[in-house]
Formats: sequence, C-alpha cells, structure tokens
Amino acid sequence: MSDPVDPYVERSLDPMTSVSTYIDLNPWRAGMCAHPAEYRWCSFGAAVGGSEFARSGYRFMYGNADDWSTIESIHREQIQHRMDKDQAGREEVEDALFTSGGIIGSSAFVEELTRRERVAFPRERKSSPQEVCVGGLKLFALRHLKAFRK
Repeated sequence: MSDPVDPYVERSLDPMTSVSTYIDLNPWRAGMCAHPAEYRWCSFGAAVGGSEFARSGYRFMYGNADDWSTIESIHREQIQHRMDKDQAGREEVEDALFTSGGIIGSSAFVEELTRRERVAFPRERKSSPQEVCVGGLKLFALRHLKAFRK
C-alpha cells in the first residue's frame, strides 16, 4: 500500500536534513531568534524543548536513533553549517551592494530618488529596488547604476 500523498523529498538522510534544516532556519532568517533551538514554535525548537512528537520526526530522519542528545548534536551541526553559509552569502550581498554603485535607503527614499532622477531610470529598466538586510536593518537597494558612475 502506498502513502496517501507521494513524498516529494527522497527519504534518505541528505535530502531530508537539507529540507529540514532549511525550514528550521526560517525563524532565524526572519530575525525572530538568535538560533532555531530558541524558537519553540518550529519543530527543532519544540524538539529541544522536549516535544516527543517533534523529536520523532528527527529520529525518523536520522535513522530512528534512540539517543536524542546525539540527534540534537548532529542536527545542530547541520543548522550551524547552514547558518554560516547563509551569513557568508549575506556578507557577499552587502559587499556587492556597497561596491556596485547603488541607491540604499528606505523604500520611500529609493522611490523618491528614482522619481526625481527619472532620466537615469527609464521605464524599461528591468530591475527594481530589492529589500536587503544589512546589519539587521531592512533597507531597499537599487544596484548597478551606470548612469551615476563617472
């Protein structure tokens, strides 16, 4: 008998931990916690907090291991690796943002400047301001402004 819904994630360690870690990091990426283990409303935070239901998913993913402390340690390593990778990516975005020539500020600031300097921003411009997080602040940026470069 097959599952009621066919899974779209292969039932093996790498795909499952990749998806789980990605989901577990959502509250961290949103700035709601310093680490997913602190956020009790996600599965990893609930499992760290003692929820046997949440722990059962991690036991399944890591091969039905009985030792929660081992599972927690392994999954924390997975999370930390992904956090480090995400942080490095954010730093690359910040470096690119500050070195490629751009407008940086609130949404209203970017919109006003592009309206005021519309000669530099033709209607056919394909890129629009992108929300970026710089040092914990939400800003908007419009990059690659060749018209402003001399």
